[in-house]
This record gives sequence, structure tokens and C-alpha cells, in this order.
Amino acid sequence: MSNDLYQGGFFDYFGGLQDTRQEGKVYHRLIDILFIVFGGILCGHDDWEHIYIWASAVTTQKWLKKYIALDNGMPSLSTIRLLLKGEE
Repeated sequence: MSNDLYQGGFFDYFGGLQDTRQEGKVYHRLIDILFIVFGGILCGHDDWEHIYIWASAVTTQKWLKKYIALDNGMPSLSTIRLLLKGEE
């Protein structure tokens, strides 16, 4: 992981959140999903599908990778939705 990733106030504030998902079933960091969702909301998207479409764009992914690792690629729409609804 690059030393330039996960830097700044967002990561300082949300980086300490406990991830309660089942170990072994987790392919994406909680902080990555939160960063994607907050980025999408700040860009004016107000539902899971539009946030996912925004985050899936090549230019958005290039921008995201400046801040988060996305080691396993982009989280799926269902991963984002289920995590934030508390069902994953």
C-alpha cells in the first residue's frame, strides 16, 4: 500500500470504525466503501445505484485510487448497499 493512500481528515475520522462483517467474507475494506459512498454523495448522487455507476467510471476509479487501494477492484453494487444497510 502506498504511503500516499489513506491520508487526511476523512481517514483520520472514519479509519477507526470497527468492521463487524464476518472475517473471511470481506473483500473490500470498510474505509474504502465509506470513501466511495461519501465521494458519490458529494458529487450529487443520492442512491446506491447512482453512487455505484459514478464510482465504476474509469476516470472516477483513477481518482479513487489516489486515496484508497481497491486491492480487489471496485465493490459491487450489492456489497455497497448491503454493508450500509447493515445486512452484510
